[in-house]
Amino acid sequence: IAVKDGKKLTVAADRKIETETKKIEKTVELPSVVDPKTAKASYQDGVLTIKFVKITSQEIAIPVK
Repeated sequence: IAVKDGKKLTVAADRKIETETKKIEKTVELPSVVDPKTAKASYQDGVLTIKFVKITSQEIAIPVK
């Protein structure tokens, strides 16, 4: 699991079928900017659930010169 720019979530896995291993990767755009350090993931009954804390626009630091 990886988050790029706080808005793009990529999930990658290897799936082994008999003697062949296939790599699976999916990237989705998130509706809000998230803090990747807060990621919590669980897998139950064939469903992967990933939770993040949203970052509000007030929390995004922009350096001013």
